[in-house]
Amino acid sequence: MYIKPYEPTIDDTYQVQMDYGDRPKEIMVFHDTAGLNEYGPVELRRPYIQVADAFVLVYSVLDHESFNRMDMLKKFIDKQFGKDKKEVPIVVLGTMCDLPGHKVDSDFAQNWANREKGNDCFDY
Repeated sequence: MYIKPYEPTIDDTYQVQMDYGDRPKEIMVFHDTAGLNEYGPVELRRPYIQVADAFVLVYSVLDHESFNRMDMLKKFIDKQFGKDKKEVPIVVLGTMCDLPGHKVDSDFAQNWANREKGNDCFDY
């Protein structure tokens, strides 16, 4: 069980080197941002959205507002990529599933994902 106090991410970058045997090595770069504030998408210091090959959007199952903000960010991403007619993979994850008091259940999240191009939504 997670017992540390919550500390919101402001901006972190992680790099992972992927080795697939005989294929060339790839480096995955993850830019972890705060995502949204109560007014909408935060000002990103670097052009994350324009250069991204994929997105991982995360919300708390304990906070329906975090789901709403994730949905707002998804629409913002769709709008930005719609200008370039480029599709990018988007993975949506629900966190804090091990804690009681869920405000967003998996059926609700999966129904949302089905409406959003039939993607799967995972909670962990």
